[in-house]
Amino acid sequence: PPEELTATAEDRFELMRDQAKQIAKAPAAEQEQFARKIATDLTTEQSPFVRREMYLALGGVQTLTANSTLYAGLQDPDESIRIACCQAWGQRGGPDAAKVLGETLSSETNLDVRLAAARALGKAKDTGGVQSLGVALEDPNPAMQRRAMESLEQITGERFGNDVDAWRTFVQGGTPKPREESIVSRLKRMF
Repeated sequence: PPEELTATAEDRFELMRDQAKQIAKAPAAEQEQFARKIATDLTTEQSPFVRREMYLALGGVQTLTANSTLYAGLQDPDESIRIACCQAWGQRGGPDAAKVLGETLSSETNLDVRLAAARALGKAKDTGGVQSLGVALEDPNPAMQRRAMESLEQITGERFGNDVDAWRTFVQGGTPKPREESIVSRLKRMF
């Protein structure tokens, strides 16, 4: 039997990771061929673990097929697949990634996927994600607020720490007031 059919899932993961590293440096035509193969293989792959790796492999591929495959993956019923697609979009970066991740952040109902989208917006480092993360600051979940602040810091380079109000002001175009230095911080400076 062909080697591909007898390989264990771990071997398949390793092969997929190696291929992904190589293809990211390849010419556009080879990247497109790789993306088409993955898109085709995804239709028959049963293992969610292998499918996850396949989506992650598309993170470094800048083709229309990779875009449409990753976009479709965000509708997968398996949350781990949707998280992998968020990670791949974050790796890709740019305005398209910011748009797709912003849409995911606002429309997704699963908190883990929403957190992955917020994290990926930070990694994408595109200012198009700032408004989406600003909306995430209004989420009542402290984990979402924290992730939004961390991602905003990655995108903007601003440092307002965990001050949700300062980040809200910044996202709305205002100038946050300087934070008062805590007694602990003052003591640390003195000693």
